[in-house]
Amino acid sequence: MKKVLLAFIPLLAISSILANPFHNYFWAKYQQFGGNTQETKKWYNHIFSDANHSLLNNKGYLHFLADTKDYKKIVELMPKLEKTFAKDPDVQLTFVTALRNVGKKDEADKRIIELSQAFKDHTEIVFNAAETLVQRKEHKNALVLLDTYLNNAPRRPNNFIFYFLKGQIYMQLKEFKHARAFLQQCLEAHPRFPQGWLLKAMLEEQAGQLDQAMQGFSSYLELTGPNKQIEQHLMQLAIKQKASQKNGNVVVLNRPCIEKAVLLFEKKQYRAALQQIDACLASNETDPQMRLLKVQILAAMHEYTDAIKNLVSWSAADPNNLMWPQVLHLLSRAKAPIEKIINAFTVLQSRQPNSLVLNLYLADLYSRADNGKSALQYNRKALALTNDPRIKTRVLFQIATLEYEQSEYAQMLKTLAILETINSQFAPALNLHAYYLATYGNNLSKADELFKKAYALDTGNPHILDTKGVILYKQKKYAQALKLLKPLSEKMPDDSSVHIHLAKTYAKLNNLTDARTTIERAQQAARTPYEHKTCATLAQQWKKA
Repeated sequence: MKKVLLAFIPLLAISSILANPFHNYFWAKYQQFGGNTQETKKWYNHIFSDANHSLLNNKGYLHFLADTKDYKKIVELMPKLEKTFAKDPDVQLTFVTALRNVGKKDEADKRIIELSQAFKDHTEIVFNAAETLVQRKEHKNALVLLDTYLNNAPRRPNNFIFYFLKGQIYMQLKEFKHARAFLQQCLEAHPRFPQGWLLKAMLEEQAGQLDQAMQGFSSYLELTGPNKQIEQHLMQLAIKQKASQKNGNVVVLNRPCIEKAVLLFEKKQYRAALQQIDACLASNETDPQMRLLKVQILAAMHEYTDAIKNLVSWSAADPNNLMWPQVLHLLSRAKAPIEKIINAFTVLQSRQPNSLVLNLYLADLYSRADNGKSALQYNRKALALTNDPRIKTRVLFQIATLEYEQSEYAQMLKTLAILETINSQFAPALNLHAYYLATYGNNLSKADELFKKAYALDTGNPHILDTKGVILYKQKKYAQALKLLKPLSEKMPDDSSVHIHLAKTYAKLNNLTDARTTIERAQQAARTPYEHKTCATLAQQWKKA
């Protein structure tokens, strides 16, 4: 009899637990945070089999349905939950999203505009309502809504997105001066917002401000990585800028010879255009405008060897003219083989070993070619050739990054210490130091301290947030790490590092299905040898598991 009674104790305990709605709810949430969709669904189904389940469960269930994109079910539940959550803006936003995803756009639009009047300081509601008004061509109403929010809401780091939207609206209204002004405010609030730089660059180019346009396109590329279309446009813009007068207005090509070459080039009759410009250069071989057009024609024909040969020759003949090295460097972003560009710069640098510009260009090219040792060599040469604090800060950061990638951690710490004496408020360096301390430095409290300092200087920077995700992962706060890294990976689909960290987090939460899927995305986005190797190792490890 005693054995029989003992056998019933676990069953009675389980029965008691299952009868406890709060236990069921928190267990469902635990499964949900762990990314275990099937288990979460099972527990919520159990909860909702009880007609007397609590309102708390309704909200948790709605979040789960939204996470799993079961919008049809949300719309089915809306009539029952409308009054209960009438004053809950987050649930109301879930309703709007669900309505849009089941094709009820008009109802969703009407609801989000009404919500913007009820929740005037709710960032996401106001932004969504403003976008809806723009889609309905109600630009003035959208501007009033945005101005009301910005004038009354406290200053927040994410307000930059409202300035960006205002810039877009004024651009659609063809009020380009206002558009540029608000995009400038957007970038002042968030200097590492790539879409802001891209739109501003387009507007600056339209206004004829070629220097600012080039800066915008360059900043966009720096933040997002390679983009052949933008890179080629940047090169063409640089050639156009170099062929302009000092006052920034483009020279009118009124000389018959070059005018004919330009006409042929625009018609994409490249061979004829090349013959024409060669004829023009025969009578005026040092004309910079003609030379630039020749390079542009050769690049369009993919005859990069001839283009490089010309640029090296012109640079050697006029070593103080930085135009030709700049165009040569830009040529590397127009599908020209990077090895040939490196060889060309090596020739020029051997003749001018103390040229800061040539050493910096070689450092950049070797970094892009995944040759860290050579990149480090030329960055160190460049560092010795400048006293400009801004340049030294950038070069020291590149050196520290390369030293980290090559596992030279002691030397990296020395480099970062030197950088701090020059600029203690440089967010990328603080972030690198925090990342090192979280990964190899074994000092999570100091890492978190540096993260906070870096993030305060560059709020919203996704790379700094990625570091926070790593810190949470190392602290074994896997649910929190998942909550941070999952939306971050969606915002940065081409960032292998974020996907790697997210995949590892899934694995720690025993969700190998999502871990494998995520590491596959990381492999597709990988650029550096380190990222490729890490992805391959983890994929093999989880395949066996």
